[in-house]
Amino acid sequence: MDSKEELLDLLDDKGNVIGIIARKEVEGKALLHKAVCVFVINSKNELLLNKRSKNKKIFPGLWGIGASGGVKSKENYEEAAKRELLEETGIDARIKFLFDFRYETKEDKYLGKVYLTKWDGKIILEKEEIDETMFGTVNYIKDMIKRRLLCPDTALIFEKYLQTQL
Repeated sequence: MDSKEELLDLLDDKGNVIGIIARKEVEGKALLHKAVCVFVINSKNELLLNKRSKNKKIFPGLWGIGASGGVKSKENYEEAAKRELLEETGIDARIKFLFDFRYETKEDKYLGKVYLTKWDGKIILEKEEIDETMFGTVNYIKDMIKRRLLCPDTALIFEKYLQTQL
């Protein structure tokens, strides 16, 4: 195994760590692991949208909300959320836990935690992962879902986010 290879905790169905596995082994195989998503909202109540690189293995060219990614082995959810937020957007800000989330398909399977931060400053894209960024209103994002432009997991997380805002 390459010493620079990113390692993730492999989980059983109850969320217990049962091993450590390379990220490339998890991608596309629906092996249960930990993930995070950080929604970024501005003072206009718009959410940050990021278009995934066409080179991504899962959901290439689709849009996601905020920053997201896998939790590295030995890293906790909050550490991973802050790391992903900084890596993907350049944002170093306080985050607030919103809710837990589970996602399962034949390509991907994870236990996740969703966070929120408020931000009106500059966004610095991680060019290897993100092709484009913009802020969008709730209605704009709902339209993106109808047009199947949003990653399927992000669409489900967004729906749960809306329920928490009622």
